[in-house]
Amino acid sequence: MPSRQSLLLSAAPFVLALATLSPASAQVTINGDAAPSDPALIDGDDDLQIGVNGPGSGTLTILNGATLANANAYVGLYGAGVGVVTVSGQDSHWDNRGDVVIGQEGHGTLDVEAGGLVSGGTGSIGAGPGGVGVVTVTGADGSGTASTLSLRESLNIGYPGTGTLNVEAGGHVAVGARINVGIDGLGYVEASYGATLASDDAVIGLYDRGEVILKSGASWTMPGQLTVGWGDEGVLRIEDGASVVSN
Repeated sequence: MPSRQSLLLSAAPFVLALATLSPASAQVTINGDAAPSDPALIDGDDDLQIGVNGPGSGTLTILNGATLANANAYVGLYGAGVGVVTVSGQDSHWDNRGDVVIGQEGHGTLDVEAGGLVSGGTGSIGAGPGGVGVVTVTGADGSGTASTLSLRESLNIGYPGTGTLNVEAGGHVAVGARINVGIDGLGYVEASYGATLASDDAVIGLYDRGEVILKSGASWTMPGQLTVGWGDEGVLRIEDGASVVSN
């Protein structure tokens, strides 16, 4: 039977290995149907396509403080394209120096979580005929920095595809110009559990149906005007301590 001393000695390397584990390393990964497919070949002047036209899906993952910079981005580009992008973790940044399109004519999904940041010029969710786009911005990192979608220009949801924006659990969306919900397609926004939205102004129901629901302490602020039902049906619901402040 092994002695107590030999058992302790045999366990020592395992304890040492645990003590010397380093934090998770920053990483950018592109898999499947994408162009370019190697992150090392992408700089701020290159367009990026995730989920071009199948077969199969394309994915982009930015984790643990990594950064990827490109020009315009298309997630779910053509009809058979399925693209999924995840940006997660403190200081993780997807820097779109041009526009970011989620669901051009295919299916596109963007998840921003755990303090990740996605920035760009104009943003479009459900941007082309038949396109379906879903964007979710949720939570914060360990230091309390909110997961954020930040756009210098406008955000178009349902233009003319079907677009959905979910902002939850303290996530933040900041838009330098207008948020349009339901332009020539169906647009839907739900903000909940302390989520915050900020824009210059907003239109809900521009040329198609748009619906926005704020609940559970979510807020939306804008110095400009909020228009509900400009050229089609617009719905705005404010529930459970949520708020909207506009001019």
